[in-house]
Amino acid sequence: MVKLTKIADIILQVCINPQKISCGMTCHNGVMRFAAVKKSINGTIELVYTDDKIPWWVSFCTPVLVHTDFSLAPVLFRRQNIGEEDPDTWLVKNEESIIPAGFTTDQIVNEYVSDKSELLSATVIKSERERLLDNLETQCTPLSIGVPLWDLANLYGKKINEPFILWKITADGSVIGYVENAKLVKLLNAWPDYEDLAAAFEDCKSYIASIVNSLDDSVDRIKVIVYSSDKKINISEIKLDDRIEFISIPVIKDVPVKYHEAYAIACAGEPSINLLPFEKIQNAKKVQSLWFNTSLWLRRGVLGVGISAVVLALLLLGIGVFKNLRNNDLAEIHEKVELVNSLTAKRDSLKSEIKRTGKLSGKESIVTSLLSDLQTIYPEGMWSDEIDINKTEKGWEVITIAFAKSTGLLGIFMNNVHKTKGFSDIRMVYSEQILLRGEKVIKCRIECLWRGVLEGDRK
Repeated sequence: MVKLTKIADIILQVCINPQKISCGMTCHNGVMRFAAVKKSINGTIELVYTDDKIPWWVSFCTPVLVHTDFSLAPVLFRRQNIGEEDPDTWLVKNEESIIPAGFTTDQIVNEYVSDKSELLSATVIKSERERLLDNLETQCTPLSIGVPLWDLANLYGKKINEPFILWKITADGSVIGYVENAKLVKLLNAWPDYEDLAAAFEDCKSYIASIVNSLDDSVDRIKVIVYSSDKKINISEIKLDDRIEFISIPVIKDVPVKYHEAYAIACAGEPSINLLPFEKIQNAKKVQSLWFNTSLWLRRGVLGVGISAVVLALLLLGIGVFKNLRNNDLAEIHEKVELVNSLTAKRDSLKSEIKRTGKLSGKESIVTSLLSDLQTIYPEGMWSDEIDINKTEKGWEVITIAFAKSTGLLGIFMNNVHKTKGFSDIRMVYSEQILLRGEKVIKCRIECLWRGVLEGDRK
């Protein structure tokens, strides 16, 4: 699970932010060590992945851009104080010292850098460089090829505050360097390998002792670190002479010993002296720049998608909230509409009832007003037996059956009717004498129109 997490982390970094990732690699006699580190803005470095090969998923996800060194290939290295002399002038004067014996200038490559009064010079054989490049370019795109032990010396030198000898031994031979102030000062190749150390120990011991003593004869006792990325060397079994003290390899947090050199190369990045051909450096930087720009647009795309997703999520959330509020509002409005409809229905029912009641009340008022008029119309000795009131287009038709004790009372009644406001078309349909309860009376039928003058309209 931890390794899968690291794999996911490095894939994410090389795809999204490759500027923070630096890869280092060592390779000799088919033995490879690969390390990837992540560099933060504040300068801290974190190991993110190690392996004995370049992982296929790294090749699948990104161009494999690595830093490496010449490992066991012969490199003539010099660190020289030249004072104020021009570096090119000094190199011309000391040409013989920087060209390996038996080689001409067209067979070698020399690279140098100067720092104030100090000149750093590295010379390699072209054929050796081409052989290394042929091997590297089948697996990766090299960004740099540094001097052997250069970065490992710097890594260990920060842990050891005094000069020491760094002896790297492999199945193919050895490379030995003298380190002072965390800087590689001297470098040479030697023949002893694992088998020599085991089978011809006495010859190997005297040879290594002479080399160590030649590298630093200024102190009574010199410390030696024996490093191998292939197998563990038991330094307690190596006894050279009393002047040489073997010390343990410094502990690098979270970094196994066999990956120390690859880790050191990855941490350093591009070295001071880059022995990679100039045109290949330019090509590698083009690939690197292209990938950096691609990752930049990828980051922007991911950021754009992320922002769009957030905006969409907020929009959907807003729509959901709006719908919820709208539904609540609609429910409340629906309740109010139902209440209004209910009240409207009650109002309409009440209006109908009022209208119906009003009609009755109106009719009752008319009857009351008519009866009130009739009370003043009938003279004493005459009374109404039956009154029939009917609504017509012209007004109210009033039919009265009345009784009078004498004929003269009928004339008074008719005269009173004509005088009363609201009556018209007055006519006596008939009159006859009848016997009513043993008494002779005049029965008459009178018809007229009455236009409903109410009490309030009278003057």
